[in-house]
Order: sequence, then C-alpha cells, then structure tokens
Amino acid sequence: MFSRRVPSLTVDEIDLRTAFRTQRRTFLLRHPEKKFEAYIHESCLVTRFGGTEVLRRQLQRLVEDSHRSNITIRIIPFKAHTYPGVTESFIYSYGEVAELDTVETDSSRGPEFYNAPNELKGYRAILDRIEKASLGEEESREMITATCRELKD
Repeated sequence: MFSRRVPSLTVDEIDLRTAFRTQRRTFLLRHPEKKFEAYIHESCLVTRFGGTEVLRRQLQRLVEDSHRSNITIRIIPFKAHTYPGVTESFIYSYGEVAELDTVETDSSRGPEFYNAPNELKGYRAILDRIEKASLGEEESREMITATCRELKD
C-alpha cells in the first residue's frame, strides 16, 4: 500500500509507517482496557494490495480481532452510498480529557493532526454519520468471513 504513494516513500518511511501500525495492534493486545473502533468500507475487503493471499490473511486477522472485547470492527457497506469522510482515512483519539482529543488523517502527503475544537466537532459529526451507515458488529464479522471465503486467486 505504501509503495503506491506519489511521491514514493523511502524504504525507511515505509518501515516506520508499518512499524507504527504493528505497534498499535500490539498495544491493543497488551491493554484490553483500551478500546479501539474501526469503520472499514466494504471496498477495502476486496482491494488486493499484496495479492489474494495477503488479503485473505488480513481478513482473517480482522475476524480474529473482532472477537476481542476491546476491538470493534464495523463495515460500511456499498449500499450506504455516500457519507461524509468517504474520501479520507482518519483516526479519532479521545480520552477522559476532551482537550487532549486529536484527529490524525492519513493521506498521500503523510499524516496530519488536528486538535482545534471546531475541527474535532466536524470529525465527531462525520464519525456519528459513519456509525449510522455501518453494519453492526456481528453482521460486519459475517461479511468479512464471507468475503474471505469467496476469495479466488
């Protein structure tokens, strides 16, 4: 995925971004009291960065992780048509102190961070609408499982 970026990332930048994502998952596994909610568009379930076998392993990992008490994975189905935020990927980090909330967007230009109250309010509104457009947890898990089962080389 990172190798398709324009302009291209260096090997060190790719390694750094990959390590960050791996460390985030490791942190969640070690700290079950920390909650993580992911909203994934259905198109991501069939996009084959790295080929069919890589996608199959990614989908299997999503199903495994969806069974963890601190990880929620919900799919935004094609039938949802459009919704705010459809063109970007972002992480909304929040905690007990609202003033420390931060949004990180992930784009071809790299990560950008937002923490101004109006920016956070806008992203919270986007999340609320995404949540309404998404399938429930079990329905999402069933869709991921079925997609994985239907993968052909």
